[in-house]
Amino acid sequence: MWWRLLESTRQDLRYALRGMRSSPVVTAVVIASLAMGIGANTAIFSILYSVMLRGLPVARPQELVELLQKYPGEPRGNGYWSQRSYEHYRDHNRVFSALTGTAIDNAARVKVGRSEAEIAVAEYVVENYFAVLGLRPSLGRLITEREHDVAVVSWSFWHSRLGGDPGVLGKRILVDDALCS
Repeated sequence: MWWRLLESTRQDLRYALRGMRSSPVVTAVVIASLAMGIGANTAIFSILYSVMLRGLPVARPQELVELLQKYPGEPRGNGYWSQRSYEHYRDHNRVFSALTGTAIDNAARVKVGRSEAEIAVAEYVVENYFAVLGLRPSLGRLITEREHDVAVVSWSFWHSRLGGDPGVLGKRILVDDALCS
């Protein structure tokens, strides 16, 4: 029985090859269409995987929860919390193993050493942020003296504006006039 299937497949392949030889333009168009379709699907899946399917690069990403709040009349919740609200939930937490928080400043003034201050996007994170996520900063961390928040200098700022200099860690850094050390 299997030899009949094999013989039928061999005959179908011979017929297909004869047809491709007789019209090479159609064959080229079909092959090009297949190549573009496969390439487009590969690119779309790669983007989809990296954005939506791959887990976050943190310890135990399946355990992360984002707390949102919803005001009356809002169509969906948002993640904007005051420092006071965060401290209340942190201090009265009986559900989660830990609570952490971040805040983004789109126009922070960052001054390194004696250089002029530059405008940069800064993300402020509370002191347990890296520990809760199971992360270690690659170049260390910068802690402000005020409120012990951590100021994270983004890779793009460090690379483009500071020339990727690892010696920046030993320099005096001001973020919005607050000393980081």
